Amino acid sequence: MLNDYYKKNPDQITLDKLALRVFTPGAQLIERVDLFDYYQDVIETAARNCYKSEARLGISRDMFLKRRIETGHLSVFEHRVVTARLIMSRSASHQLVRHRIAAYSQESQRFCDYTKDVIDIVEVDEGLKGLEKEFTLWCLRPPSVKTERQIANWEMGVLVAYRSYLRLRADGVPPEDARENLPNATKTEIVTTFNLPMWRHVFTERALNPHAQWQIRGIFQILLTEFTRYMPVIFGDLYDRLAGEALKNPKFDAREHVKLYLHHDIVGTDWWKEEADA
Repeated sequence: MLNDYYKKNPDQITLDKLALRVFTPGAQLIERVDLFDYYQDVIETAARNCYKSEARLGISRDMFLKRRIETGHLSVFEHRVVTARLIMSRSASHQLVRHRIAAYSQESQRFCDYTKDVIDIVEVDEGLKGLEKEFTLWCLRPPSVKTERQIANWEMGVLVAYRSYLRLRADGVPPEDARENLPNATKTEIVTTFNLPMWRHVFTERALNPHAQWQIRGIFQILLTEFTRYMPVIFGDLYDRLAGEALKNPKFDAREHVKLYLHHDIVGTDWWKEEADA
């Protein structure tokens, strides 16, 4: 917390007073998953209306919807949307918001003050366990940063950037301007809503694309796995492609680097932090 002393002496915010807390990127469905079966009933009603086939019920709902996917008649699936909250680095969120049509509500670095999220006891690694720090920033350390030298360089770069943010805040610069100095590794949460055809499109571009960055690929791979659990008719074909590619190329499967957080249909506080500490 920025007290009066630091506001008068911003240069006294030194690296030894800072710490980083590494988070695991992931996702959380913000949905009543028990309603997903009902969603498919609504889609079936919409689709049968196109063909006026309500009276021809010899074909099951699942087979009927599967045929709509096979024939490319995806517009009927637009009648339902699904919302998830994603936790990722700020840099990964820039990749996410390129996808349209969508609704996004992101943690705002303009209105969120990163001087106030104080954790007294943090664990960056074994060497820092138990040390008390006055300022803590949650950030992402990529799995490719793994040697002692790489980790040291990564930590120094992020800590220096965070120190400059804190000093600017202590010197009276508002969060909306001081945020320019926050690192791309900073944790962000972004609530994302797509209709079902858009989810299929993004899964194709991110979960199934070997050129997608590991973080966003892993997040959408776990979401595709979860969507298939509840709506296998709509997403099962994409999951089969994911499973097949993962068998051929284990490095393609990025799910080990991310986490599926518990489903919530009521907004919680620091939902990801509570599970990380569990």
